[in-house]
Amino acid sequence: MGMILITHCISDTNIDLIRKYPEYVTRGLFPDDEEMHAPASADEKPKSNLFTRIFWRNGQKSESTAAPSEVIIEFTEGEDKEEDYDKSWHGIHYCLTKTDWDGETPLGFIVGGGTELGEDVGYGPARTFRSAEVVTLYEKLKNISTDDLQKNYDPKRMAKLDIYPSIWDREDEDNFDYISDNFDLMKAFFKHCVDHKLGFLIYIC
Repeated sequence: MGMILITHCISDTNIDLIRKYPEYVTRGLFPDDEEMHAPASADEKPKSNLFTRIFWRNGQKSESTAAPSEVIIEFTEGEDKEEDYDKSWHGIHYCLTKTDWDGETPLGFIVGGGTELGEDVGYGPARTFRSAEVVTLYEKLKNISTDDLQKNYDPKRMAKLDIYPSIWDREDEDNFDYISDNFDLMKAFFKHCVDHKLGFLIYIC
């Protein structure tokens, strides 16, 4: 399947809650994957993804805080939106920053920044960005056009830097479209977050 980038909308209130109890990250993102987490109890009732109600009844300990007997995560309008960018994320990062794994904030957000949460959820921990950070990020992204991205698109250098998924130097006119189409999805996702005053959670799985 490869390394896939996912983003979820999430409110600042719920960011604070899952920062306090980071075990909810894997329980919410992978409710049916027993390898990712052990059930908290027979009464636990995880739903389809992070953006439904999550109940945890026999409080266990996170790294520093004991969970109460029941924690209820409430979700606001717009908080159930998720976007999948497939394997285009590293190409997008390169076209935004001209680097493989660096880049100044906020444009380097795909590979760095935000606050890490809990355990590995695929390829490192999930990270959160608060609503104010999303506003700053969107103000940068919304003015970046397809032409701007294409100016930075350099298949030979991307191949040399081993930009994932190592397809860029193949003679395929769709390779840049793969980046630009997913970048358009990304801008639409952040506009949704800004319109609903939400932050987001990001991870690679």
